Amino acid sequence: MPAEHSLSTLYLQEQHEGVDDLRDFLMLPALPRLLTDCVTCLRCKGRNGVLFLDDCAAYPKDTSFLRNLRVVFLPANTTSHLQPLDAGIINNVKHFYRKCIVRRFLACVSHGDDPRKLSLLDAMHYLSTSWDSVTSEMVSNCFRKCGFRQQLASEDTECSEDDPVARASDIDDDIDEEFLSTGADAPFAKFVSIDDNVPTCEPQSVAEIVAEVVGGDAAKEVGDKAPEDSGENESVR
Repeated sequence: MPAEHSLSTLYLQEQHEGVDDLRDFLMLPALPRLLTDCVTCLRCKGRNGVLFLDDCAAYPKDTSFLRNLRVVFLPANTTSHLQPLDAGIINNVKHFYRKCIVRRFLACVSHGDDPRKLSLLDAMHYLSTSWDSVTSEMVSNCFRKCGFRQQLASEDTECSEDDPVARASDIDDDIDEEFLSTGADAPFAKFVSIDDNVPTCEPQSVAEIVAEVVGGDAAKEVGDKAPEDSGENESVR
């Protein structure tokens, strides 16, 4: 495999060289390609999967092209209490990633290098390392925290209910001291969450939210008024 394709990422630039506007580039249909690659991976392993997505305008609503992967959309404007990524997974990835950034900053200063020169390739490597640092146990805890629970055969089995967000910061007790040594005037946790409220897509207007809810209620009302069959088709509740 060529060195430039050694990272587990999706390369789109070579397919869209004519795209000059940044907004147009960010709106490229990358998710369908990612979903297709995921289906291919599942099919090769003989497995099926379920993907939970929030109600983001950037996501395709038609996922009928998928076979081994079922896409389930969370309700519109779902709070973070129901989204596993917001329950601690993203926070943990950001914790490990920014720990790499802080330690790189200190290393550059000690060697007399410019700490502001961070290449995109370095950032991708740091992100890959950070994701590898997130344990499967932590991911499971985030899902359980949001109500995704599996009925276990043995009731004697205990599940950890530790706060997944707090556990990441407990792993590195020395990171606060290292961060403050850079001249920062706030704890490392503040640095991790500094962009929590930055929007990642265009927010829905009140009118759009109302239209979506009213449209869903109208479809449900039509379904309720449909004539009953002889029993051949049963509704799934």
